[in-house]
Amino acid sequence: MIFAYSWTREIQGHHKCVSLFPSSKLNPSFSHYRKSLGALIVYDLTKEQSFQSVMKWLEEVKEHAEPDIVIMLVGNKLDICEKQPLERKVSFDRAMEFAKENGLLFMETSAFTDINVIQLLSY
Repeated sequence: MIFAYSWTREIQGHHKCVSLFPSSKLNPSFSHYRKSLGALIVYDLTKEQSFQSVMKWLEEVKEHAEPDIVIMLVGNKLDICEKQPLERKVSFDRAMEFAKENGLLFMETSAFTDINVIQLLSY
């Protein structure tokens, strides 16, 4: 699924357009990284392989974006992990440690039930 989400936000006294664009193997263009203020690297809390891909995405962002870009690591599907704890494959502590080691912000969310989604987009 390809989507884009944009809104206007005041940042340091200036109104800026904030946009979210997906990145994937199917979309190898890196032009959307230029002049980006931030990037979200989202992984699935219920899939170890998803977390294993985070380093690749982090390297891609750092290679193609401005050096001062703010990057947030986001673990998604928190609703599943809260209902079925055994489905969680990536612990909060492990992801938090990875984020600290790499200078990333970190949050867990559920896009399905909106847990922390507003907080994420308001950060």
